[in-house]
Amino acid sequence: MAEHSTDTTEETPEFKLMREYDKNSSGQKFVTMLVVTLAIALTVIYGLASLGEG
Repeated sequence: MAEHSTDTTEETPEFKLMREYDKNSSGQKFVTMLVVTLAIALTVIYGLASLGEG
């Protein structure tokens, strides 16, 4: 079984990029994206349902 190290000298560039993204991300951005996505999805569903009625 391989041992996991917390030594930062062995981090790959991809891992460093993810670490930087995590440092800059916030819960507010996630919630905003969630609300916008939900609003778009509900609008599309309502629109498709309205087309079926007529």
